[in-house]
Amino acid sequence: YSGLPTQQRCFNGIFSGVPPSCSGNPCSFEGFQLGKGVNASTCFGLVTRETCTLTCLRGHTIQGNDLVLTCQASGEFTATDAVCVPAQCGDLALVSPFSSASVDDSCYDGNVNKQFGEVCFAFCAPGYSLDSNATLLMCEEAPDSSAGFKEMAGAATHDAEMSSGPTCTPKPCVRGIPNMRGTSSDCLGKRTGEGCTI
Repeated sequence: YSGLPTQQRCFNGIFSGVPPSCSGNPCSFEGFQLGKGVNASTCFGLVTRETCTLTCLRGHTIQGNDLVLTCQASGEFTATDAVCVPAQCGDLALVSPFSSASVDDSCYDGNVNKQFGEVCFAFCAPGYSLDSNATLLMCEEAPDSSAGFKEMAGAATHDAEMSSGPTCTPKPCVRGIPNMRGTSSDCLGKRTGEGCTI
């Protein structure tokens, strides 16, 4: 706290006078480490003993125990272990129209789903021709029915479940057609995913 001293006078065994006016010291974040995605906007302008609660920016969830910061007399905030973790999207292959065997995507990298703000594409699987553009998607705050993805179509965005997805046409099978003496087949003209009888 800071303030100017005041004089007190003793008269007949009792002190009298104006008590000092003390103001809390302001706190700053100088040298303070805040994790990525942490929102501390309610903490600015605080003085000694005032508190604020940390939150996360959109698309992040907070983890940690010390979500409340206290402004100390030293002008520093109490330490925190709070971190904000980007939300993860689900499996796009479970969302229609991306659930077809003809559609593949780059939205899942091995064991890692896309995180909030990351982009990926839906395109045609091997054996299929792309008759439209690949679909650009972003991991966003979309409903579970869209696995968290939104389609980015120019300036417009909409939930992945509302997308038409890529248009994929099965490619014709032209190589490896059995050609053995004494056999016949209905393999000519078959396309990806179709079977034939010899």
